Amino acid sequence: MAIGAVAGLAATAAMSAVMVAAERAGLLPSPPPHDIAIRTMARTGAAEQVPADLHDDVGWAMHYAFGASTGAAFGAIRSLTRIRGPLVPQAVAFAVVVWLVSYEGWVPALQLLPPASDDHPSRPPVMLGAHIVYGAILGAAMGALSRGGRDRG
Repeated sequence: MAIGAVAGLAATAAMSAVMVAAERAGLLPSPPPHDIAIRTMARTGAAEQVPADLHDDVGWAMHYAFGASTGAAFGAIRSLTRIRGPLVPQAVAFAVVVWLVSYEGWVPALQLLPPASDDHPSRPPVMLGAHIVYGAILGAAMGALSRGGRDRG
């Protein structure tokens, strides 16, 4: 799980770069971590406790925590199920499932963002692409960090 968490941090950094580039290119109205943080803080009353100029930082911190946790979960799933085989395709598939469960599941259920099907037209493909990048880096980093870069599965 620790290797998954560290790999998840690296993958989140790459994913974040995709989101920032997409935002700068006008393809992403705003990064989802920002929107989710703002709405979560508003609902919990934390918005008044956190200075407005730190809201983006809170969003990115939440994003990195989620990315590390998701990487740890992938590591745990691989370990507990003894699934073997190429890490990168498995991690990409896992990341796509995370995107689907998040953007069509719990995120709209909590009314943090609309479902992907009702969102700004460019956000779903950008975020799906960002999750694919996350998965590719997650798998590659886990492979590099485990057993000297050799996955035995």
